[in-house]
Amino acid sequence: MSNSPEDELLEFEKRLAEILSEIEGAGTVKVMLTWNSDGEVVHAYNQTEESMVREEYSGNENSGKTDERRLQRELAYMDSGAGRVPVVVQKIKPEVKGVVVVADGADNARVRQDILNALEALLGIPTHRIQVLKRK
Repeated sequence: MSNSPEDELLEFEKRLAEILSEIEGAGTVKVMLTWNSDGEVVHAYNQTEESMVREEYSGNENSGKTDERRLQRELAYMDSGAGRVPVVVQKIKPEVKGVVVVADGADNARVRQDILNALEALLGIPTHRIQVLKRK
């Protein structure tokens, strides 16, 4: 059974906090992320297509042509321990909108810059969408 988007977000924030707390001087770190969306899930489909061409003749001459096409799509399912579930082809992660980091060592300019650089590298977002603040 897959995690909900909220569970995945919390797990990702926790992993970020763990790695950022490893930065020398950072101390205890908490992270909060905001997203532009919940992401997207692309499902698999079983698709059948039928095509038929009908040509009509009047005597020896072709008097018309009819093209018929029928397309049928059904969501593909697979059996799992939880019963039948849709087949997922791809999970598209949501885009990070902004980050707030609260860290013990954020009053040190070097530590603050190291945290900014790490988040920019990990998340691929510009530093103006990241705030690093001193913990109380």
